[in-house]
Amino acid sequence: MKTVLVVVVLAACSGSSQTPAQAPVLTNSTPKPPPDAALDASPTDAAAVLAKMTAFRDQLCACKDPACAERITGELTRWAQEIAREPREEQRLTEADTRQIAEISEGFARCMARISGTGSGSPP
Repeated sequence: MKTVLVVVVLAACSGSSQTPAQAPVLTNSTPKPPPDAALDASPTDAAAVLAKMTAFRDQLCACKDPACAERITGELTRWAQEIAREPREEQRLTEADTRQIAEISEGFARCMARISGTGSGSPP
């Protein structure tokens, strides 16, 4: 009986109290990048709206003919209508946001004038 008790005690004491280190998990995927305010924010967030407007302006300015410009302005109109239908809290625009909206709008106007042939509008 003493022998069994000694074996049990020795067996219990022989293990270490530290848990073995786990090997890192290997995957073939990359970690998700940190959120980007312009892309990952809610569509009513000012940064997201400005980023989307800038993207539309850049697409419009890349157009070479009126058909392309009509397609882009149609997409812009549909997007603006979707935003207008969504319930949202009232947001106050900063002066910087207001200036950026004005610059983007001027870029739209210059590119539309260039495409329509009514001006020498250079891309922004």
